[in-house]
Amino acid sequence: MDFFRTVWQTAFSPSVFSRLAQRSFWRALSYYLILAVLLGVIFSSLEGCGTGREIRQACSFLFEKTGGFRFGKEGLVTVRTPEEKKEYEILTSRGRMRIDYLPMAALPVSEMGNWEQDTLYGVILLRNAVLSWTKYAADGSAFMVMFAPLENKFPDVPAVQVLDREEFSSFVSKVGKPVGVQADLRKELKKGNYTDPAALSRILEGFVSLGNLGILLLQYIFLGLFTVGFFILLQLFRMGPDGRRLPLKINAALTLFAALPGLLAGAVVQSFHIPFLDFQNVFLLVFFLYDILAFHAYCTGKGRGDEEEKAGEEEHDAEENENNEQDENHK
Repeated sequence: MDFFRTVWQTAFSPSVFSRLAQRSFWRALSYYLILAVLLGVIFSSLEGCGTGREIRQACSFLFEKTGGFRFGKEGLVTVRTPEEKKEYEILTSRGRMRIDYLPMAALPVSEMGNWEQDTLYGVILLRNAVLSWTKYAADGSAFMVMFAPLENKFPDVPAVQVLDREEFSSFVSKVGKPVGVQADLRKELKKGNYTDPAALSRILEGFVSLGNLGILLLQYIFLGLFTVGFFILLQLFRMGPDGRRLPLKINAALTLFAALPGLLAGAVVQSFHIPFLDFQNVFLLVFFLYDILAFHAYCTGKGRGDEEEKAGEEEHDAEENENNEQDENHK
């Protein structure tokens, strides 16, 4: 409950920062990570609900054209014309999604350059693996690729990695097997014919949800914490109300707590897909404003505390002087 109360107070009661400055850096970091994961799960699930209908319609169309998929010693192939390359596009609320069936495990770089500008993510079906990718760079020069092998190999291949176009093309050729080469399929995978589009749609919905979650966590955690760390370094020489530099633990804790409203605002605004208002811009703007409010609240509270402490000391000294004068008069 303290986590939710803290997030609420940082957003709507900036005076709380004078108290939060006394908390440890690790608690502030844990609150940031918890909020990032929570927001990532919520908004990736909402995105999945929004694209689920489009994916189911696309899978029905795909199965109508291909006759479904056969999974056996040849790997994952289409029932009709398994040797032919196939590509489909789905228009979703976030942009275009591609589904590529590559029986020859070839994805030329020149072909990737012809993808529509608003194609944000997609799935590549190979005979021995399934790849899910999302744009890592807005211009399409880099992709975050999730790798799900169907074979008993690739132990050293990471499940998630960021690749440029050339590396992505090479990766598809490296892990994929062309038609005619037998695949050593994993034993736990059930072989047979799959002609029900619902099965594929569930898999694709899962891939899309995981892909969305990966993108959001990449933004919330890595991009957000990089910005926070940069601000902490900039504020190393920031002076407190007493004219001395702020201790590093107070500086770091205040900056992390000030990032919570920015993280929340950036995630919410990004979910509406408003042009020119992406997560980075909104997060940086709100975080900058709350960082100023946080240090102002701390300095004001610290100054007020020092004044009260000084007034208390003066009052105590006056009482001692009065007592001394009474003792002298008594003598």
